[in-house]
Amino acid sequence: RLTISLILVLSGGCKLLEDAPPLAPVAIDWGTADFSTYVALGGSITAGMQSGSVFESAQYYNYPSIFTRAAGIIDFEQPLIADPGMLAIDGSFAQGHLRVVLDENGNPTIEPTPWDDPDFWMSMLLNVDLNRSYNNLAIPLLTADELLWRVHGDGTPPNPYLDMFLRSEQTGIEQAISLDPTFMTLMFGFSEIMYPATLGSGELLDSPEEFEASYRTILDQLTESLPNCDFAMLTIPPIAQSAAFSLQPWYVTDQFSEMLPDAEGNPIPLLSDCCELSESDKVYLQAKLKTDEGVGYPYEQVSLAIQIRDGITETEAENMIAEIWPKCGLEVLTEADFLSMEEYSSLMEATSAYNEIIASLAVEYNCLFVDVASIFYNAVEGTTYNGWLITGEFLGGLYSLDGIHPTRYGQAMMTRMLIDAVNQEYGSNLSLPLIEELPQ
Repeated sequence: RLTISLILVLSGGCKLLEDAPPLAPVAIDWGTADFSTYVALGGSITAGMQSGSVFESAQYYNYPSIFTRAAGIIDFEQPLIADPGMLAIDGSFAQGHLRVVLDENGNPTIEPTPWDDPDFWMSMLLNVDLNRSYNNLAIPLLTADELLWRVHGDGTPPNPYLDMFLRSEQTGIEQAISLDPTFMTLMFGFSEIMYPATLGSGELLDSPEEFEASYRTILDQLTESLPNCDFAMLTIPPIAQSAAFSLQPWYVTDQFSEMLPDAEGNPIPLLSDCCELSESDKVYLQAKLKTDEGVGYPYEQVSLAIQIRDGITETEAENMIAEIWPKCGLEVLTEADFLSMEEYSSLMEATSAYNEIIASLAVEYNCLFVDVASIFYNAVEGTTYNGWLITGEFLGGLYSLDGIHPTRYGQAMMTRMLIDAVNQEYGSNLSLPLIEELPQ
């Protein structure tokens, strides 16, 4: 379990991410657009992954789903997965999305939601019998290149969502074309950068040149097969800058998640199998599971720091370490647990390059361009949204409990940008629906 210090604010009512609607409802006007058949292609954000999993109550708030309600689109099918979805832990899918619970001492912790039925996976897909392709064909973890050829989840890396969402020998792009859509949203590039980021690597799956070639092929096939369809292209958030790399600092923290200083009052760097971490290194959220048990903690320095801080003996410090950080001095972090400055810079540069490619292709193929990445860049210091401050901090409102995928509020902010672009382009009058409040 991931133990953190946080305050749970439980409140009723709704959090409105749009001004209160007028008393008399306004008829939805599409303007010159045609949203009669809407299809979404993309990866985990488009699918609605939240807190490490895809599940129905989160899918209802992914940006394609919110957009359909804004546009009054009735026929929009998604591959709905029953709550609590599935979360990969040690190669197993026997648990659901992350959640906040109170431990036996009343302290808030983050842990997976257990499955009530061990065979839950056999019936988790709620509308598997739909006799056509889904309108939301976004596949978590899928790259732009894989959209063009991959149909099954076996292989490297494994991806069970492919078999669950595609259900045939047709690729995602083939199924999208088969629906003869009149409007499509495209969001690619996230998986290509998320893979190396979460593996503590700066090596891309696809170079910017390879990404551009794959995206260009996608656009060529779509525009050739769907001459009457309009397209909107969305940029991707900077994954390496997300909350997943800000929760655990590069130094030792005490049982209260505060810096534990050495005798000179300086931070005690965490240790890895390759180096001693420094201020430039960004530790991945999953490593917090290790550091909570003392992995990466240098024993002698931690012991001395506790003795000085608490005014206790060496023996008393040893007992405290054994109880709080049982792996202190025994194990260190690995290179996969953090991003070095070089790796971080490489991924940030790649994100910028990908988004520049998306912007350029949008112009070339006459697609609507929606720069949703700006939401995530601006959220570093906090973004005021209808009087509510949303930040990119962990539990700041933008990121869900996995620290990478947006909450329903983040998805709503993306949808508002899409709606604004659509209204300006087509003269429509779409407005963001109410987003019900759910305690984080």
